[in-house]
Amino acid sequence: MNGYFKWGLIFALLAAGFLSLYLRASLLTTILRFLRRTSADMAEKDRRLLLENRRALQEIERKNTLWQRIGRTLEYSGLRRRFPRLTPTRFLAGNLVLTGICIAGGSALFGFLPGLIAATGLLAIEEFALILARAGAQRRVDENLLKFLDFLGNYNLTGGELAGILGQISRYLDEPLHSALEECEAESRLTGDVGTAVLAMGERIEHPQFKSFVRNLEMTTRYSTDFAPLVADSRRSMRNYLSRARERKGMLREALINMVLLLLMSAVVLIVVAGLIETPLSVMLSDPVGKIGLAVVGGILLIFTAQALSVNG
Repeated sequence: MNGYFKWGLIFALLAAGFLSLYLRASLLTTILRFLRRTSADMAEKDRRLLLENRRALQEIERKNTLWQRIGRTLEYSGLRRRFPRLTPTRFLAGNLVLTGICIAGGSALFGFLPGLIAATGLLAIEEFALILARAGAQRRVDENLLKFLDFLGNYNLTGGELAGILGQISRYLDEPLHSALEECEAESRLTGDVGTAVLAMGERIEHPQFKSFVRNLEMTTRYSTDFAPLVADSRRSMRNYLSRARERKGMLREALINMVLLLLMSAVVLIVVAGLIETPLSVMLSDPVGKIGLAVVGGILLIFTAQALSVNG
């Protein structure tokens, strides 16, 4: 009887082992199938978004969907130039995964609220880094746009050779203009549609003067063969724009100095008041009223930073 029991137990354990292997393989197959389907859906979404963006190039009033805003952010910040396979869907999916990991890890270690605060802080840091990257790109365009127009004015432009000339000029310019002009040349040679390639070039640069010039350049390729008046007018307009930008930056420097002086004076006042009432400064700031005051000061600093970063807009 004991022999039958042993053989039955061995058979049951083998059956359970094979069943667990089957279930594990089935689970892995299901997960892989889900990941492939998700990847295919994301690729299809990116393809449709690219087609919509190309159709929207000819429209004056354009839609401003979430996917298009994310795509422009990736383009203007330079992330897409550094990571060509990065698309809006992948960027959003990566942020969702990263947020979930932060919340789960923080909740397991410190609790749900700290985990949520950590995830929010991480997203805020990412947003601030993207704002800085976009501001830096605009500053580099400011420094290179007049040089771009000067180079363009040295050529006797015609519509047929415009793409080749843009490719020649690109080697003398810094990013992001360098890549934008190179991609315009490559796209125009690939598709044969210079106008659409020029409009797509304008979508890669976040600069009002450059976008205005690109729109006028595309219209000139359709209705005229003489680009000299357009380049001359754009150079005058760009010089006026840079002059106004310098004035705004001078005002910003004065505002920054005043802001620093006000912060120093506020700190001195707090220290003096803490000495007069014989209360430690840390206790004053930990009080609810002190926390509200710090929050107000922090909000003012954030607003000032946002205004400073948008000075090129």
